[in-house]
Amino acid sequence: MLANRLKAIVVECPWLPDDCARVFAKVQAGQRRYGLEWFDGPQRPQNVLGPTAATSFPSAFWIGRRTGYFVGYERVESGQPALCEWGGSEQRVIRRYAGIDELILSQVNPLADGRPVVRHELSIPGMAFAPWHDAGTGLTAECILSPGMEAIGLDNLLSRLEASWELLLGRGDNDSCLCVRKCHGQFELLNGRHGSAGEWRIATRESAFSELHALAPYNDGALKYFFGRINVPKPD
Repeated sequence: MLANRLKAIVVECPWLPDDCARVFAKVQAGQRRYGLEWFDGPQRPQNVLGPTAATSFPSAFWIGRRTGYFVGYERVESGQPALCEWGGSEQRVIRRYAGIDELILSQVNPLADGRPVVRHELSIPGMAFAPWHDAGTGLTAECILSPGMEAIGLDNLLSRLEASWELLLGRGDNDSCLCVRKCHGQFELLNGRHGSAGEWRIATRESAFSELHALAPYNDGALKYFFGRINVPKPD
């Protein structure tokens, strides 16, 4: 959204969480990105469905919709707005999210990866991870660079990167990718493509960051089916 409109939204809705405001900065009203068709700022249900919706959804502020369901916040007066998804016909909350990152990652089809789901804790500010799967030799998860925090996420990832970790970020063709790892204390990059891979090449931290950051628009979950992936060893 234009900076003036975003500023007005924040003034109108001072309760709006920072992660949602960062996404509003990247979308336009009516645009479909991050899994939603976005509204022009948080809307009361009666502004979307008509006066009778005020009774059915008395505490809701909707930010967008997807496939007939509405997404937005409730309990905004508490100072801790809860991000929810409402069923259109059920007129009730059918799912709650910890934040915008979790909402974006809910686009990932859980049936697309049949490998066992395992519990694994990994926290990198500026990144978010879908459920982890046992890949046999290690653990793997789809991931995103948090919208508006892409540079922070990559900087933290490169600082945290351990031997045997690999981060794969997709390119705009949704077929090729750029991989980064750390080997013998040096960063290495590899250009890969479905069914083939190139050769690892040594890179400085600065050049690795630059090449990865150029792919941020395709790895923040804005586009359906465009997600990064991280591979890590199994914990001892």
